[in-house]
Amino acid sequence: MEYFSEIFLLGIDTIVFTICLKQYIHYKNAIKAIKSVELHDIGTDLESLLDKSPNNKVDYIAVRGIVKPLGESLQSVNKKDVTGVIQKLSVREHVVARTSAGYWSDQERTIHQVYHTVPFVLQNRWHSIEIIDPLSADILDLDVISDNFQPSVPTIIDHVWEFFTGVRQRGIQSTEKMLRKDSIITAIACQLPH
Repeated sequence: MEYFSEIFLLGIDTIVFTICLKQYIHYKNAIKAIKSVELHDIGTDLESLLDKSPNNKVDYIAVRGIVKPLGESLQSVNKKDVTGVIQKLSVREHVVARTSAGYWSDQERTIHQVYHTVPFVLQNRWHSIEIIDPLSADILDLDVISDNFQPSVPTIIDHVWEFFTGVRQRGIQSTEKMLRKDSIITAIACQLPH
């Protein structure tokens, strides 16, 4: 019983180390695979590549094309002339909070975040590839359409309350990001089926 706490902590350390090692190996293999990726244009060359590969699948491939919606595209909330296929709307609260050491530090908290998507393809002339699940991408580069910050205007009572609670609200930030229609993007996919 004397060493129970040390054995327990060693077990926790082992679990944390195993998780970190597993993530490291996963990312190392992904980076190694991505370094060997060939960039292909969407078209007959891509079809012939898939036909030549075993089981009509390619492990990793990079394709470049123009984003085209399969139906109606999404319209921006803040700029009506901007359309796209992926839309991210987020609302964040910016506060200044007093830490346990007595210092004030800036913090932000996401209040609401929502994604809207429509089915789309990457197109090159007459050939196209449908993107099935774009939100599962590790990196999704979206254009910032609008970024509004509305500062809060506290009253005297709010100042007194914020002093005692240790949290002072600075304002609310609303951001809209989109993957625009007719953008040229490069997609790296794993196990692309024919």
